[in-house]
Amino acid sequence: MAERKNTGIAVPDAKRLNDCYHELSEAIAAPPADKPLMPPEAQFVTLSHALTWIAFGVSMDSDQLHEVLTLDRYGERDPQEAVKAAVAQLVDLGRGGRIAMEGKYRESHRDETRTLLTAPIEPTNFANYRQFNYLEDSLCLGTGLFWESDGSDSIINEKGYSAFIEIGVSRADLLREFPPKGGGIVPANRQLDHAEITGKAAAMLREQPGLSKGSAAASIRAELPPNPKTGKPRDQRGLERIIGHLWEGKVI
Repeated sequence: MAERKNTGIAVPDAKRLNDCYHELSEAIAAPPADKPLMPPEAQFVTLSHALTWIAFGVSMDSDQLHEVLTLDRYGERDPQEAVKAAVAQLVDLGRGGRIAMEGKYRESHRDETRTLLTAPIEPTNFANYRQFNYLEDSLCLGTGLFWESDGSDSIINEKGYSAFIEIGVSRADLLREFPPKGGGIVPANRQLDHAEITGKAAAMLREQPGLSKGSAAASIRAELPPNPKTGKPRDQRGLERIIGHLWEGKVI
């Protein structure tokens, strides 16, 4: 019997492979419908994150959204109908210039994604590009939701293929139009937590070194509840003063 050679390549045991499978399954599982989940802290969030925030108050990526779309109910809602309604709301606000979005315009299947450049999407485009395809975080010609329950990956509709893909939605605009229910990240009955606000701004700046102070303050402001005395939104200039030292190279 020939002796087995030691190749030096580590072979994972069955338990480790099983653990990895369960970790991956948990990572893409749909989050609980009854626990609000904010969109990621970034200047722009994915279309999936934005639409699920509007539809359910639970922001999730495209893999998690896929899991939700296979369900008959998510919480108290029909997930497909909820996402369709969210698409209509978002594109209407985009057309009105109230929510900024950016993406890559792909005219046909022949266009390679890696050669396309990200650019702001002009509001007038949202008059026609109103069909959401979660596979590419894209808006195609048409309306509603592209969802093939038979497992087909085709994304061609009767009006053609052209689409804006890999769309990013302004988080600050999104949260201004669809604020967290119940008051946001800071209770209205206490003073603003400067350390928490500074920490959020620092995290955003580490993720996006080119982020402006004003954009960071606007994103944080969108999460905060109104001033409990006046009922008005928090003062953005005051927030900029709280986080301003981060842009002076003192502490990040």
